[in-house]
Amino acid sequence: MKIIEIVYNSETCEAETIFTKDYFKMPDTIQMDCLNDAIFDLELIRQDLHDEMYSKSEVKNDNYELN
Repeated sequence: MKIIEIVYNSETCEAETIFTKDYFKMPDTIQMDCLNDAIFDLELIRQDLHDEMYSKSEVKNDNYELN
């Protein structure tokens, strides 16, 4: 079941999160669990992309301070 969708607008260069009707039909606790799971997965993807974009030797720490 699709409950969350991310849509990219090329005119504004921004992504928008859209929740489906199924998401809002879920109990609050399940909504929160789904959001936590999605955030965790997105953080992993963000970190992988960051590591790919900036080699480990260029980045000192997670605060993006250069060596």
